Amino acid sequence: MSYSVATPEPRRRPATVTVASLLLYLVTAVEAVAIVVALLSISSIMSVLNNEFAGKSDAQVVATALNVGIGVGIGVAVLFGVGALVLGVLMGKGKNPTRIVTWVLGGIAVLCYGCGLAANAASSSLTSLSGSTNTASTADTEAMQRELQQAVPSWQGAVSTAATVALLLAFVAVIILLALPASNDFFRREQEVWVPPTYPGGGPVGLIAPPPPPASWPGQPPSQTPPPPQG
Repeated sequence: MSYSVATPEPRRRPATVTVASLLLYLVTAVEAVAIVVALLSISSIMSVLNNEFAGKSDAQVVATALNVGIGVGIGVAVLFGVGALVLGVLMGKGKNPTRIVTWVLGGIAVLCYGCGLAANAASSSLTSLSGSTNTASTADTEAMQRELQQAVPSWQGAVSTAATVALLLAFVAVIILLALPASNDFFRREQEVWVPPTYPGGGPVGLIAPPPPPASWPGQPPSQTPPPPQG
């Protein structure tokens, strides 16, 4: 007797999952561009800060803080880029843990990039509002910002902002696509079908034909039951 389990046919990947995988590949490419742009602007930023804080006691503190901030930013970009690439490759296999990890990574990315855009907008607004004051610290800050803008090419800032917006929209789209009904059906766990056990003869249990009666030898008379003894 043997048992067998029938596995359903392989599921076809829906368009929603395919587009989500392509968007994750796009995230990896955009992260690579953002990292290159950030590396190109480091030397210019460090030169401006060194000139601004030369001879001051807190020059080393500012340089250390800047290096740490740039290192953390590049590390986060590498993490998002590599994670998106791995998840994009695993997405087509239909494993539900891949979708869950993608949701977690996408949620963190949306929070980080959204907060970054909001912080940049708030910083620009505060800078424009502080222009009405005439304090020395405000004048020094504005002068340093002008030097940074002149040292860093404008196209680098535009590319960095565009990359952040593209990453934010891409992760939001991936989260939505993986939550659609077609994606839910694709990532749903496969249900195995149980097949009744069979004997080596091929018939299922309960439908086995009874064994045939023993055949008599040719020419052998049929066996007779002796009559009961006479009292």
